[in-house]
Amino acid sequence: MTHFVLFYYFFLALLCTAGLCFIAFFAAKAKTKTYWLFLFNTITNTLMLYLRTLVFYLQLNLDHSPANSEEIVTLLFWFFGCINIFITPFFYKSIAPPSSKIRIEIIFTILAVASFVFIILGNYYFYLSGLLLSSGYILYVLIRLTIREKQITRPFPPKAALIITGCFAPFLFIDMLEAVPLIRSVFPSWFFYTDSFPVYSIAIIILFVFFNIKKERTAVPPDRNIASFFHLKEHYGITQREYEILKLMLEGKNNMQLTSLLFISPSTVKKHINSLYKKLKTGSRWELIHLSDLFS
Repeated sequence: MTHFVLFYYFFLALLCTAGLCFIAFFAAKAKTKTYWLFLFNTITNTLMLYLRTLVFYLQLNLDHSPANSEEIVTLLFWFFGCINIFITPFFYKSIAPPSSKIRIEIIFTILAVASFVFIILGNYYFYLSGLLLSSGYILYVLIRLTIREKQITRPFPPKAALIITGCFAPFLFIDMLEAVPLIRSVFPSWFFYTDSFPVYSIAIIILFVFFNIKKERTAVPPDRNIASFFHLKEHYGITQREYEILKLMLEGKNNMQLTSLLFISPSTVKKHINSLYKKLKTGSRWELIHLSDLFS
């Protein structure tokens, strides 16, 4: 059984390493704070899986392992787990700025430090609290993005992220149970061999990267200028208001932003957009951006 678990963790570690290389490539290309933060998060998660693999390797070679090596590696594993608790609010605040003024990162920092101190003392309940708070905060951000997806510029598809969260939810729950000594004593040790949180975090990051690659491909290049109003009026019969909306749409503004910028109702915005689609014989923003006649 231990050999199988060793292979399982090594496979997960290799999978996350591939994800790490993918994210590192785009982090080096984008050179933004958000991408470097994602890269750091991916590194810590990948290291957790390699440390877990090393723990089982040491268990297989217990007679040849240095003294206390397993305890040291296990402590390092929990240390990176606490780092993940610490980084959670920074990670998700970069995706969706909070609606409240509460400095949530301070709470997570205190909790992460307390978790590691108490783990050294043999108490895992603070770590469990950190996992519960992290999971609750992630779920809150995703639900908030889903509810308000028409009102904000989305950094990634929240519904897809919620589906991924739902798939990982049972395994994430088992990860939390491992932090409760009473439950660990009831169930066999193999029951807790999931460590899904690192894989889940990397999956969310890759979703973000993929979505933003697609978003960049549908962005108007900065060197392209929209054709004049008179040209579009002559060829397509576009009104002055439709031209204003068209320019803002090509800048990446969503419906709610159009409403606030032009001081018109959401229904009026939709009416103008549908009129634009009809006149320009397109069916989406993507088609508008790739319509060469719009640019001079």
